[in-house]
Amino acid sequence: MGRSRILQVAGVKNFLAALRSASTPDANLKFAELGELLWADDAGADDWSVFFRHSLINFVAGDYDVETVAFQHPWADIVLLTGWSRSPTDKRFRLVDLGMTMGSVARGAKAPFPTGLAWMNEKRYAPEAVGC
Repeated sequence: MGRSRILQVAGVKNFLAALRSASTPDANLKFAELGELLWADDAGADDWSVFFRHSLINFVAGDYDVETVAFQHPWADIVLLTGWSRSPTDKRFRLVDLGMTMGSVARGAKAPFPTGLAWMNEKRYAPEAVGC
């Protein structure tokens, strides 16, 4: 999978330029919608840059039409799930879909889902608990 392309979108220097290069218009709209839900301010590119700067990346390779890359933000305990597909014109990976879930759900929690940040609920040293 085009990891360098994915890392480019996760780039923190110029998030909007990265989207122009490697994302579809539909995915860009989803970023805008999610941003409005996540941040009280204008939900600009700077907020997404900060999110990606502190996220852990998990590549899920399965030779599917749409490949999944997960960006886990451990301090917020949320996971951004992104779908990547090869463009029919240039065969380069493009971000085509995205969604977000609570970290507890991504880790397999069953309903009712635990609320709060897992690393705050653990009775451990916070940096260690973030790694859970």
